[in-house]
Amino acid sequence: MLHIPPEKITRLAASENENGQRGRQQSHLQALRLAQQRGWQNYLLLEDDAVILKQEKHIQVLNALLASLAKIPWQVMILGGEISQGTMLKSLPGLVHARDCRKVCAYLVNRRYYPQLAQQMNNDEHSLEDGWQAAAAHRQMAGLLPEPLLSATGL
Repeated sequence: MLHIPPEKITRLAASENENGQRGRQQSHLQALRLAQQRGWQNYLLLEDDAVILKQEKHIQVLNALLASLAKIPWQVMILGGEISQGTMLKSLPGLVHARDCRKVCAYLVNRRYYPQLAQQMNNDEHSLEDGWQAAAAHRQMAGLLPEPLLSATGL
């Protein structure tokens, strides 16, 4: 469905921490650092419990999103999670600019956003999503899906 070549897929071991949220954040930071070290233009992070939803409406929205990425300014695209606040984007039907998101299990990050995201992940003492709330408030999250394309099996 995503047609990602096997050589572009890297599995990272979970970071162990007594605080589960902190361990999760460290794992996400490890993925970000790998993307920086390898000079990737962007990266897709899928948590191990992410499941791709295969309904036609989800596939259409995903294809429209992927086709538009080169044409729009974006920094983070959430593909799976809960969005509680956002504004529909007129330019891209099916997408919203999110102001609050939780339980994120899949997202794309643009290279331009790597330094800010690394700083948030290093400085934030709460959950990964708490660090993103400030970014969303400053419109650094270009868009999110109102209905996730992926879901977490543990939710």
